Amino acid sequence: MLTALNCVTAYAGDSAHYICSGRAEVGSTDKGNKVRQISMKFSDSRYHGGSRRYDLSSAYGGKLFVGSTIDSSHDGWGKGTVVLQSGKDDFYRGDFKMEEREAGYGLAITGDIIFDGAVYNVKAILPCKELR
Repeated sequence: MLTALNCVTAYAGDSAHYICSGRAEVGSTDKGNKVRQISMKFSDSRYHGGSRRYDLSSAYGGKLFVGSTIDSSHDGWGKGTVVLQSGKDDFYRGDFKMEEREAGYGLAITGDIIFDGAVYNVKAILPCKELR
């Protein structure tokens, strides 16, 4: 006798998942400044007891770029340094921090972002929506 199980994905109460997206001015010494649309997914989960694991991802040019960092510092929530990569290609290298705002959270990013092989400096706060 076979029994079919109905499975659903459930997120634990101590995890968080956000999609963050916005327009940001990016600058390059040789290419000048441009305004670009940037979107990143931020996920937070418990890691080995008291630490937190932050996973960030972004899609660009038909590739999925992913990166993660472990925070054992207990010095605030949702911040760290990450490199988003797809194979040997980087998309973002820098710092991130989830910031509480009037309308929810924003993902503050400060670092280098790579568009079509050109490296740009970026400092922006991307408005976030929680995924439930």
